[in-house]
Amino acid sequence: MHLIGESKVYINAGGDETDPDAPVIPRDKATELEGAVHIEEKGTLYLGLNGAASSWKGGTEENAKGKVNLFLLNGATWDTSNGGRGSKITNLSSHTGTEGHIRQNDAGKLHIENYAGRQKLFYTHTGDGTSSGDYAAGDTHIERAAAGSKITMVTENTGNIDTQNEEQVQKALNALAGKLYYEEAAGGIKNLKGEAMIAEGLTGSSAAMGEIVFNPADRGQGNIKSRGPLAFDRQIADNDWQTGNLVEEDWGKTEYSDGKSHYTFKQDVALQTEAATGNAFE
Repeated sequence: MHLIGESKVYINAGGDETDPDAPVIPRDKATELEGAVHIEEKGTLYLGLNGAASSWKGGTEENAKGKVNLFLLNGATWDTSNGGRGSKITNLSSHTGTEGHIRQNDAGKLHIENYAGRQKLFYTHTGDGTSSGDYAAGDTHIERAAAGSKITMVTENTGNIDTQNEEQVQKALNALAGKLYYEEAAGGIKNLKGEAMIAEGLTGSSAAMGEIVFNPADRGQGNIKSRGPLAFDRQIADNDWQTGNLVEEDWGKTEYSDGKSHYTFKQDVALQTEAATGNAFE
């Protein structure tokens, strides 16, 4: 599809014909679109994908000049596959409906200028999903979000993630969360809430989930929120208190400790430095 000059195109979207100032909203017709959309600088597209029978496979370009307003709601799907060109969306909204499904399958960056409502954002992975390199699709960047917005990042467990292995699960969730950037978080704005989820089986039920926080020091990159303070009032690093089983089952199991107060870290590890009423480590 090519929009030339100052063209305005409405696909399953429109306003009140009796009121030229009425906002454009999505309609409820099943809509299927396949292929790339090319829009010149003054062109505008309004695309409404409403319901599970509606879908778009394709995208724009990462540096698209025109305006693309996408309504994605009530289980409609957008597969971003676009030959590695990425996509840029001016406004993405679920309007008054439930979440839509974005399947980020393109190697290019997905750039959303304005986000409102809620969506599920799917990434596939190779390996056990614990490394950022296991997620081949491009990063997703959201510049701004309306207050109360939410996004749920999802990767589907194809059998390579051991959901009984808590360490592996946390690494996979963190690698998934790292594909998302919420840019205005760098300025302290917190309009967007995020979750990362490992989905299990045909039902897509959650096998594991973590809350996403956005790092203002790194352009709002997502990572999994660490757990709260430890519920102990003394250090637990050494086996000299009532936490001996913790040392044996955790530190020893992961081979961080030799059982003689010596600790060796050969991979990334998060150390909780505050306990409930004192220092976790001294």
